[in-house]
Amino acid sequence: MNETQFQSTYSQPTYTTNSSIYPTRTIEVAAQGKISTTYDVLDTSNSTVLYTIKSSYLLKPHLTFISPSDNQEVATVSFHNLSTKIDITIRGRTSTIKPKWRLKESYEYTSPTSGTQRTWKSEKLISSSMVCLDEKELALARWQVPKWSWTKLGRLEIVGDAVGGGETFEELIVTGMAVLIFRMRIAGVTAASGAGAASSAAAASV
Repeated sequence: MNETQFQSTYSQPTYTTNSSIYPTRTIEVAAQGKISTTYDVLDTSNSTVLYTIKSSYLLKPHLTFISPSDNQEVATVSFHNLSTKIDITIRGRTSTIKPKWRLKESYEYTSPTSGTQRTWKSEKLISSSMVCLDEKELALARWQVPKWSWTKLGRLEIVGDAVGGGETFEELIVTGMAVLIFRMRIAGVTAASGAGAASSAAAASV
C-alpha cells in the first residue's frame, strides 16, 4: 500500500508536528482476514510485521501480543465483566487503565515503563480518534480508526523519541489497542465480528 492509498483510508490529522524536530512513525493494525481474530501490527514504511495479536472474546487474556521474530509473548490485555478497568502486562510489568467519562472520553493509567501518568483521550468531543498524552499534556501518539474497512483496525502515529522502538513504543501499541477493543466491546461489537465494524463501533462509544 502506498502513502496516498493509506492516507485516503483515514481522516487527516487535526494537529501537525515538525518532523525535523519531532520524528513520527506510522503503525497499522490489520486483521489477517475478514472474520479473523488474529491481527498483525505493521510498520507502514516497509510492511514489516512487528507483532501478532491473538484475541479471545471470552477467555483471559483477551489480547495476547506475540513477537514473530522469536514467537515469544510480549504483552497481554484483560477486560472485566463487572468492572470497566483494563489490566495490561508488558514484559512482566503491570498496570491498569481506568476509563473516565467527563466532557471527553479518556483512559488514564500509570505507565509501566516510566511510572508517570498517561492518558488516552478523544481528540474531539465526538470523535473516534484518540490521542495519548503524557503527564505534561504533550502528545505521544495518535490513534485513528479507518472510515471503513473489513480488515484494518486502525493507524497509530507515534511522535518523538519512541519512534525508534523500545519500551514506550511497545506501551503505546498495547495501550492503544486495549482502548480500541474496549470501546468496541462496550459498543456491543466483538473482536471476532471483523475489523470493518471498528470505525462505527468506536464512534458510537463516545
